[in-house]
Amino acid sequence: MLRRFRDHSRDLKRTWKKRFIFSKESVGLQDIPNPCEHDSTFIGPAPTLSTKPVKDRSADPLGITVLYEPQAQHTADIIFVHGLGGSSLQTWSKDGDPNLRWPQQWLPLEPNICEARILTFGYNALFGRRRSGSVADILDFARSLLFEMKYAMDNQSRSIALGKKPLIFVTHSLGGLVFKQAYVQGICSDKFSAIVKNIHAVIFLSTPHHGTKLARSLNWILSISIFGHSSKRYIRELDVNSRTIREITESFRSFIHNLEIFSFYELQPTPITRFISMKIVGKESAKIGCPGEVRAPLDANHHTVCKFSSPQESTYKILNALLQHLVSSYQTAGR
Repeated sequence: MLRRFRDHSRDLKRTWKKRFIFSKESVGLQDIPNPCEHDSTFIGPAPTLSTKPVKDRSADPLGITVLYEPQAQHTADIIFVHGLGGSSLQTWSKDGDPNLRWPQQWLPLEPNICEARILTFGYNALFGRRRSGSVADILDFARSLLFEMKYAMDNQSRSIALGKKPLIFVTHSLGGLVFKQAYVQGICSDKFSAIVKNIHAVIFLSTPHHGTKLARSLNWILSISIFGHSSKRYIRELDVNSRTIREITESFRSFIHNLEIFSFYELQPTPITRFISMKIVGKESAKIGCPGEVRAPLDANHHTVCKFSSPQESTYKILNALLQHLVSSYQTAGR
């Protein structure tokens, strides 16, 4: 009986791991000519020549990290915010491969974007940690983002000084909700409003503006004590009937007069188990529903909307073109 129970537990754990682990094939980065004539500096964690991807997401830095900065005066700041179960570096790296970390390895080689500074923000949304019992919620993550935007320093202990140049946010999943909450909190604060008012655009990648049905199931699975995990407050807030999500979205709508909003939704189902796939964020939940919002599909699932094998992938090309357009428009307008 005990042996059967252990075998059953092992099978359950194996199934759970497969929910969020996908293809492990690694594709090498193609050589890309650098269109930037000026020198630049890659400030963040350096890529590695190792063929073994780094899988420990908890080792990724929290707070704001500068990934790339041009030597000349930068024209804009692009900040990446990961989602549920993600981290500041690996969310943007296919198979955890630092050589495929596109915000750091590919974007600095693109026209216009090479003149922008590129940063990433990390917060602890790793739901698979054992016995962590986190009581953090979306508001906590948003406050952390605001604090970092004002007080963060680079690896040379210099102020990052966000808010002096146009800000562009690229957010994935839960990261979009964290951004919206930070925007609402910041715009109403004397201490942070000057920075927040300089946010000109946000790109939402599969953000559940109206929740996801998977949240309740995920928290139930985490509460099974056999794995030593616990449910998370920030996952409960992702439920379709969540009052938190509704209030964040309603408040955000009332403050977005001059903000360019791009909401992308996934077209492909995400593998949940070996035999089951589903869309994590549906088309309707991925839209805010405000005037001026630009909505577009991406031929990807919930995880591959932010991870790519090469710069030739269609989703990367779409995001690259949009970021080039935004940075270029701010250069032209002198904003």
